[in-house]
Amino acid sequence: MYNLYLISLAFATPQHGSLPQTHPEKKQLKALIASGQRTSSDPSFDEENFEEAVRNAWKAYAPTKIPDQIVELMDRAEVDNVNRQSNPFWIKLRALKQFVANEGAGRLPLQGSIPDMEADSATYTQLQRIYSARADKDTALVLEHVDTLRRTFDLPHTSLTSVDVKRFCRNARELRVVRCRRIAEELNPMTPPDLNGVLMGVVR
Repeated sequence: MYNLYLISLAFATPQHGSLPQTHPEKKQLKALIASGQRTSSDPSFDEENFEEAVRNAWKAYAPTKIPDQIVELMDRAEVDNVNRQSNPFWIKLRALKQFVANEGAGRLPLQGSIPDMEADSATYTQLQRIYSARADKDTALVLEHVDTLRRTFDLPHTSLTSVDVKRFCRNARELRVVRCRRIAEELNPMTPPDLNGVLMGVVR
């Protein structure tokens, strides 16, 4: 997978202009990966790494897509109409939406972790550091939007901490909203359900 990353960057040079878009370009990327596998004379060469890169070449040109449920959340009125009485969840979601529309260029913040792959420990650790640093940068940008909203609505710092925002960003693809009854209603079985009573942001 690390080879896929490096070769994809090489493909996206001024000569090509961008990552593969057409079927011939996608075949060309696979051929470029395979050529590296055949010509390498490095004694530390890991053939399995290249084989994995060929199998996963499609990931280099697959469009980045935000999950539908997250798009729906960001489009809710509670996000566009945040105010001093808003639940901190909606404030963070508004900041996330602003990040996606600006610095994120249509993508969510990076999670900061990478999947298992065929790579030596040093290479894997190096790549993990790169992803973690980028995720921290994304989180810092979201936090800037949160701080702006906090100042705008004169919100207390304790309701929107940097730790909360970091956890929120790391789990941005798994956000959920659950409507439930107030605690007093839960304790009193005779009380009719009021599903509009409490709105909770749940991160799974």
